[in-house]
Amino acid sequence: LVSLVRHDNAMVLAQVKVDDKSNEITAAPRLLKDRDLQNVVITMDALLTQRDLAQQIVDQRGHYLLIVKENQGNLYRAIALLFDKPPWLKHERAKMYHRCQTFNKGHGRLETRTLESSPALSKYLDWPGVGQVLRRRCKRVNRKTGEVSIETTYGITSLRPEQALVMQLEALWRGHWTIENRVHRVRDV
Repeated sequence: LVSLVRHDNAMVLAQVKVDDKSNEITAAPRLLKDRDLQNVVITMDALLTQRDLAQQIVDQRGHYLLIVKENQGNLYRAIALLFDKPPWLKHERAKMYHRCQTFNKGHGRLETRTLESSPALSKYLDWPGVGQVLRRRCKRVNRKTGEVSIETTYGITSLRPEQALVMQLEALWRGHWTIENRVHRVRDV
């Protein structure tokens, strides 16, 4: 099943069955079809980071925040390069780069999340409605062993900086896990 779930309360608003010999890529457009997405932000994992689906969301007056992994090779490399070697000059930084950090203690670990966003690629990417690209670094420290792990992930959103501050983007990114933690796990376990 592919589900449409609210971040705030994990309410399942709709779901569609994935057809046999198919995957979520064909089910998600059916799930969103004919919905009024005005003032709605759809979050999806990397498998659903597809141009046609992003275009459908924009056409239905919604916004998206999508995880970008190496299955979108050119997009992934462009975002990584932007944050690894920022092209903006010092006086442009305030307009082209935004950053927030959050801290969390739980599950026997300390987590520091750093989300960076930039609209710098918006005019250059061949992607429907792109407003900003994102890089998120999550550093986890196991409180018992001291073991440290660092994970870097990338994203793309149709929300422009004036529509969503970087802290709001972090909340959306975190909220995406509602479906995993409060819907899928409950269903599976």
